[in-house]
Amino acid sequence: YDVLNKDGSYEIKPVSNLSETQIGTLKEKKLMTSALASTTYGSLILKRDETVSVMINEIDLVVINTFEKGFNVEKAYEVADGIESALEDKLKFVFSDKLGYLTSSPSTVGTGLKVAVKMFLPALHITHALPEVASALSRINISLKATADNETSNGYVYEISSLHTLGVSEQEIIDKVKKAVNSVKNYEQQAREKIYKESEVDLKDKIMRSYGIATNSYKMRSSEMLSTLAFIRLGAYYKILPISDVSVIDSLSSSLMPYAIYEFKKSGFKSGEERN
Repeated sequence: YDVLNKDGSYEIKPVSNLSETQIGTLKEKKLMTSALASTTYGSLILKRDETVSVMINEIDLVVINTFEKGFNVEKAYEVADGIESALEDKLKFVFSDKLGYLTSSPSTVGTGLKVAVKMFLPALHITHALPEVASALSRINISLKATADNETSNGYVYEISSLHTLGVSEQEIIDKVKKAVNSVKNYEQQAREKIYKESEVDLKDKIMRSYGIATNSYKMRSSEMLSTLAFIRLGAYYKILPISDVSVIDSLSSSLMPYAIYEFKKSGFKSGEERN
C-alpha cells in the first residue's frame, strides 16, 4: 500500500472491515472477486477512480487488475506492468527462468497475464451465431463467454479473454486478444446488417417497445433493465433513436445494478421487490 499510495490516490480496504453491501458493490463492479471476499485475511488496494484494484491474499498473494474504457488494451497493460515493477522493488515474487512466474494455479503460470475485453454483441446472440464464433476462438486459446451471473442477465455483453499464459509473451497475448476482438467486431457488424435487412420491421418494433418500457414502466427487474437498455443502445446504432452518446446508456445500466441502487438509497430496501 505504501508503494502504491505515494500520491494519495489509493485507499486500502481490509475485507474484514467491509459490510455485505460494500462487498456486493465491489464484486458487482468487478473490483473484487468472490475468492477475496471469502477470506478474512484479504485486503483490497483500490485507486480512488476505480481504474486499478490490487487484491492481497486472493488466490495468489498479489493480484493486479487494471481497467480502461474502450479498446485501450496496451494502456491497461502499461499501468499493470508499472505497478508490478514498483512492487517488485519491495517484494520478491517467485520466478523461474524456465517457466516464468510460479503462481498458485497452474493455469496462470508463465506471464501470469490475463487480457479481457467486454463487447456488446446483440446481433450475434439474435442470429444464434455465438456458439460457432466461440468454438472458432477456442481453437486459438481465446475464450468468449457471457458476463451474466445468477442475479442478472448480461444485456448481451460478452467477455473475450486470453486463456494461456505459459510459453507466450505478454505482447503475444495482447496481440492475440486484439486480433480476436477485431474478428468478432466484424462478425457482429455483419450480423447487424443481416437482421436489419431480413427483419427491419420486427427489429424497429422491438427497439421502440423497449424505449416505451424504459420511459413508462413503474417496476423492472435488473435482467429486464439490462435487456431493455441493450435494445435502446441498438436503436442508437441504427439511428432509430436520437442518442448520440451510447456511453450514457453504459453509465445508466451500471448505476441501476442491484448494489449500486442499494448504495444510492442509503436507508436500504425492505425487499428485492421494493428495489425493482
